[in-house]
Amino acid sequence: MKYSAKRLFRLIPAMALLLLGCCAVTGCTGNGGEETSATGTQHAEESGEPTGSDQHTETETPTEPWTESGTTEETAESETIPPEDPALNVFPTEGDNIEIGIFWEPPAKFTTPQQYDWIRDAHITFIEMTNRELISGKDGPQNELKLAAERGIGVTYNPGADGKSIMSMTDAQLVDYLTRLQDDPTIIGIHVVDEPTNPWAYGRVCRIIKQNGLCARLNFLPSFATWVFENYQGHVEDTIIATGRENYSYLSYDQYPFPYYGGNPSAMYANLNQFREIGLKYDVPTAFYIQSIGEHGNFRRTNGNEIRLHTSAGLAYGIKSYTYFTWWTTGFCDPADYGIISPYGEKTDIYDDVTEINAQVLKVGRLLRRLDALEVYHNRGTEAGVTSLNRNTAPIYPETGRFIVSLMQDRETGRDYIMLVNKDYKKETTAEFSLSDRITHLYNCTNASYEEMDISSGKVSLTFRPGGFILLAVGQHDNIVDKVVDVDKDNLAKNKPVSVSEVNPGNGWYAYTLTDGNRTDENSVARGWRTSSEQGFVTVDFLRDVTFNRVDLYPTGSGYDMAEAFPRDFAIQFSVDGETWIDILTKTDYKDVANAVPSFQFEAVTARYVRVYVTRGTGSGFALAEIEVFHDDGSLPPADSSHYKTAGGEDDGTNVALNRPVTASSNLAGWDPSRLTDGNHGTLWSSALNRHATADEEEYFTVDLMDAYTLDRIVLIPRVNDEYFPQIFEVQVSDDGETFTTVKTVEYPTQNKGTVPITVKLEDTVQARYVRIRATKLRDLAGFGDGFLFQLSEIEIYNK
Repeated sequence: MKYSAKRLFRLIPAMALLLLGCCAVTGCTGNGGEETSATGTQHAEESGEPTGSDQHTETETPTEPWTESGTTEETAESETIPPEDPALNVFPTEGDNIEIGIFWEPPAKFTTPQQYDWIRDAHITFIEMTNRELISGKDGPQNELKLAAERGIGVTYNPGADGKSIMSMTDAQLVDYLTRLQDDPTIIGIHVVDEPTNPWAYGRVCRIIKQNGLCARLNFLPSFATWVFENYQGHVEDTIIATGRENYSYLSYDQYPFPYYGGNPSAMYANLNQFREIGLKYDVPTAFYIQSIGEHGNFRRTNGNEIRLHTSAGLAYGIKSYTYFTWWTTGFCDPADYGIISPYGEKTDIYDDVTEINAQVLKVGRLLRRLDALEVYHNRGTEAGVTSLNRNTAPIYPETGRFIVSLMQDRETGRDYIMLVNKDYKKETTAEFSLSDRITHLYNCTNASYEEMDISSGKVSLTFRPGGFILLAVGQHDNIVDKVVDVDKDNLAKNKPVSVSEVNPGNGWYAYTLTDGNRTDENSVARGWRTSSEQGFVTVDFLRDVTFNRVDLYPTGSGYDMAEAFPRDFAIQFSVDGETWIDILTKTDYKDVANAVPSFQFEAVTARYVRVYVTRGTGSGFALAEIEVFHDDGSLPPADSSHYKTAGGEDDGTNVALNRPVTASSNLAGWDPSRLTDGNHGTLWSSALNRHATADEEEYFTVDLMDAYTLDRIVLIPRVNDEYFPQIFEVQVSDDGETFTTVKTVEYPTQNKGTVPITVKLEDTVQARYVRIRATKLRDLAGFGDGFLFQLSEIEIYNK
């Protein structure tokens, strides 16, 4: 048997484990009040077991969950497990609960005691003030606050009700405004923005709102919104970095996964897991929206069982707050699409289901609020973004049915829990679960108590409502999951949270990538974080004190521009508290970066934080690609400089166009020609819309290589499916940027599927500084009405 350090710490010597006689308890209630049957006998917490003072020598359950890379330690099979302490099997009655909100409250006409009684009776804990008709009314917001206050419901206030734009306020003005709002204790938060395209820009106001005691509600688009975000995770993480993770209220997103014309919500798990991982990394609570209305042709109006699955799945992935979208029906739509309350102010058929679901969640919510979903698995799961449950390593395994299995840990006590969710939202499910020998005791906590289950057979049988959950606690000394702090046994900085002096993500540059473990991208281009300021900093939080004696700073760039943006004057510093900093080393007019990655070794220090503090950049800012930190005893490999150019001039096969200036005949706003040489195949340049009504027109772009090179071939990376790629184009070259000579004409009448690079081999190698791609026959895209265009992702130009 394997024990982790956490479990070893819990174990105490014992001569024998007493077999305890306990009174039988039957009919344990599961999710939503359903009967949850368990094979054998269950034992209640008041079963008369020996007290902790007689049988248990530990004074408290250890709270230190840290492990290194999730490793375990071997111990003797004969380790005896001490008896359970009934005093530790007590359900929390204090502390924060799961927060349950509604989006789109009743309009002014229906801002009545009856409507707000219904909100209270459905166990709603807060209202997002989002109904535009109510907000714009004279007395609507005040009436809402009054009715909510009388019923103990919090309100996330919308500054639009006061005609305010918080983004236009100075820090002092915002603090003054928030202070006045706090005179009303019903106001518990601020509705900042819903689905912004530039979420990081709201970091300042979110930080000030949280620092002034209110919750800042900023809600992200779902991860499939690739038309908005080139790097969804980058925009999410950099928004946390811009706000400061200690000042971040809820990491929230919306996604409505039940398709309009039927089908399973298979798309929801990838986004849930992404937010779970980011929330754990930055230690911020997560939130999402529950689908409770239909949008014709887009997503369907859910029934009670579907809402139960949506809610249960969110909780299994660690969600701490959820909001119904929508409560009030937004418009006079098809009755089949109505929300929880109809546009006529009547309850719909899902009101009672929502009430029941919320009551069950709040019953166990104080415990769920403390639990981190450290690992989440699916048995028989084939959906995108899910991890399959492995029978050989799982602490619990369903023999039948389809389930989410979430392994959770209490942040306060270190105790481990299991949440099981029935993915069948159409019928009740009874399933048998096999248990590993890591579980010595098992308690059903779904009724807000610790009801012990008979596991002598190594199996338990449980019955679930459609889409319902059951929450289990394992024994006080059992270890089934560990919080992994170091994902790399050598690089202490990998995947650790960072903070930076300035956040401005996009075009492949993101602060979070400073510790993502990727020194270059798939195109061997080193990107990371950059700033236009001459001074700034990057801080890495190791999340606890570590000892280190080496820092490697990977520069940005590739080939001929490698390390051009590396800072000139800087210090590497450490801190134990994030406030007082001590220099480890300082560098002035640093130039030892041209041929190798800077690697700095020094006398070992122990600290929680390391910082690169820059006092002089390059004259136009500075950039860093990756920070790696080690405790190197001399056995670790040196920094990897393999992506540097070789000394002595031109390299065979070097992309000499990378990061070179580009001009174009026209461009669509935001689709700049500089994207053509940024090394990122996910960005695009486009000629301007509606300039050409026919194909036989001209668009072009020109790359300045900054020096004359002997050219061998050109690679063009088109948009997916070759959309708007020209039917005929010319390759032209020039020495002065004014007189161009055509060296190749290419006809491209058909389109490939996907994204297939197009290589143009030059028959006779030429020498030139400027390269122009001149399209002489364009292409349109049926159904879009944008005219004939030239669009391209990237150009790569290789020297001989």
